[in-house]
Amino acid sequence: MILLLNLFLVPFVFASISDPIGFDLSNYPELFIENGNITTNFIMVVGENAPSSDTLALTEIATSIKEFLENLGVNPHDIDIGVRVDSEIINNYQDYNLIILSTSDYNLIADRFSKKDFEHGSLQLFHNGGSNNIALLVLGKKPEDTEIVARVLADYDEYQLKGTTVCISGSLSSPKLVTCPGGEYVSPEMSFDGCVEKCEFQLKKDCGSISRDSSDKCSVGQIRRACEEKCLGLGLVPSKKSCGSDCLLENICVPMGTRQNGMYCSINGEMLQQLEGGEYCDNNYECQSNSCLDSKCTDVGFWTKLIAWLSKIFDG
Repeated sequence: MILLLNLFLVPFVFASISDPIGFDLSNYPELFIENGNITTNFIMVVGENAPSSDTLALTEIATSIKEFLENLGVNPHDIDIGVRVDSEIINNYQDYNLIILSTSDYNLIADRFSKKDFEHGSLQLFHNGGSNNIALLVLGKKPEDTEIVARVLADYDEYQLKGTTVCISGSLSSPKLVTCPGGEYVSPEMSFDGCVEKCEFQLKKDCGSISRDSSDKCSVGQIRRACEEKCLGLGLVPSKKSCGSDCLLENICVPMGTRQNGMYCSINGEMLQQLEGGEYCDNNYECQSNSCLDSKCTDVGFWTKLIAWLSKIFDG
């Protein structure tokens, strides 16, 4: 039985391992794409007895591929991605270019590759057989691990994936690239978040204990700032996701209320234009005058004029 996600896909030719595009996760999804098409032997695979969350995770990846193809100009009605369960192609899986989802040992085809087992989840890239076919494994110890890995692959443009093995932990709302224990990995320096995470771990280890004094170099805040500066110095650029509820301003995460060049960091984590006099406001920093009075921005120079007026009164 072949399941077709009625989401996408035109015929298109997967890049072979001899193509200029390297065999590396930094080239996903271009790794599998050539001339705007996908190979007719492309299949996504889930385990026959896998948890339903694997199918949902597969759908998220497939949707991401669909959006990529649409951005290339492919008609959505011409996009269909083939999906099969492992038992259907167990004897000829090497005939395909594959994305394989596997939670624990619920995918028989995933077990055919010399994959490494890690604590949480991982992306692992393999050549598939003696041909130019490729297999990308989306792996997790638990269903939620697989979902987190799938989320990273679906949002590939938010992460600096590199190499053939990437370990991932965190949560579904905030995945993190982490060092694979004793294994090959996209060095955490390949992503801003990974770089900061590794740096913080080392500095906290060097400090021995964390200070409650915010000015101390061993306080949480000072360690974070030192690591962000270090990683920026390496040429790494944070994504909006790196900032959480803060704002991304000139490659730096800044807190709510920060003002610069007529812009302010809003409560929603976005840099917005400061408001003119008379416009509704909640906070002083939202206004060009930096003054919100009775829920309205005062005019620029309002306080200067008020002080001058009061001075005339009291100076006689």
